[in-house]
Amino acid sequence: MNLGEPVPCEILENPRSSNVRLRISKEGILTVVVPRGFRKSRVLEILETKREWIRKHRAGPKKASFAAPGSGRIELAAFGESWEIRFARDSGSSGVLDVDEDAHLLTAEGSWQDEKTLARLRKWLVKRCRTGLGSRLEELSALHGLPYAKMTVKIQKTRWGSCSAKKTVSLNAKLAFLPPSLVDYVLCHELCHTRHLDHSRAFWEYLERILPGSLDLRKALRGCDHLVPGWVHSSTDFSRRSPREYLTFYLR
Repeated sequence: MNLGEPVPCEILENPRSSNVRLRISKEGILTVVVPRGFRKSRVLEILETKREWIRKHRAGPKKASFAAPGSGRIELAAFGESWEIRFARDSGSSGVLDVDEDAHLLTAEGSWQDEKTLARLRKWLVKRCRTGLGSRLEELSALHGLPYAKMTVKIQKTRWGSCSAKKTVSLNAKLAFLPPSLVDYVLCHELCHTRHLDHSRAFWEYLERILPGSLDLRKALRGCDHLVPGWVHSSTDFSRRSPREYLTFYLR
């Protein structure tokens, strides 16, 4: 009997979660984040109800496994860039990530499963976003006459961005994997907070005025977590004591 296409699935217990969340990496691995104390036996029941969602968000027909390849590509949709990454255990780079800007080539010692290697990739991602997101934020700030004090970029767990009362705009490096239209929405959203710090009616009306169609973009942003590849999520996103279990879900 054909059980269907196997979908590797990892179950992570997050003490900060209040409900069950699903995400799928570009490598095709399904992650189920559950609250502390959640009965793991219920995961398969939930996956059954989300079968069509899983089918829709699976990245192509390729077979996924927990054994990552020795190379791959990193697609930074926000900047229209495609970077090749090559792993070499004896690259002689002493653990340093080699970046070839002209060829859009990254060479790293290690693998997709090496946390130290992934930490270097995340550091590179933040640096790339400071340039790419920073230049776009400056353009939109000048275009709409909404000055800000400074910008910071880091990998955040939940928010795409924020703006403080001192007009400091903080952006999530995960924005690099979103299409430009949604990146512009987040940047305009935060710039509007330099004038309206709350989410009052005046704020939403002002945002719509400078970015027509902002409501549709806001709705589209809610379903974009799956665009962020799994390696961007640091192991510290979850409690180090949180159990991690694996199972295989068959997509019929």
